[in-house]
Amino acid sequence: MALVPLLWVIFSAPVGFIRVLIAGNAGFVIYQCWRLWLDDHYFSELTPKNNQQAGIALVFIWQKEKLQYFSLQQRYEGAIKQLKYALASCAILWLIWLIALLFK
Repeated sequence: MALVPLLWVIFSAPVGFIRVLIAGNAGFVIYQCWRLWLDDHYFSELTPKNNQQAGIALVFIWQKEKLQYFSLQQRYEGAIKQLKYALASCAILWLIWLIALLFK
């Protein structure tokens, strides 16, 4: 969903603040989608038995000590929260892009 506004920025957007804003927001959306992709693969391997080991690995990856102590349910809730951030970021990106198209 970030590809169309990003291609517009690359090929036809006028130089200025709006170009930077859309490119930055597109990068953020891509990052959020990458995190969701990681969560998908992460949850396919995660079970209640290895939840604590996964927490230790996540502490090493993200350098956040609190990740070690989350329950499986809290991890699922975090992934849902991540999905909501990604959807909101994408909606904001498209809103900014459509407004930029109207006033180009």
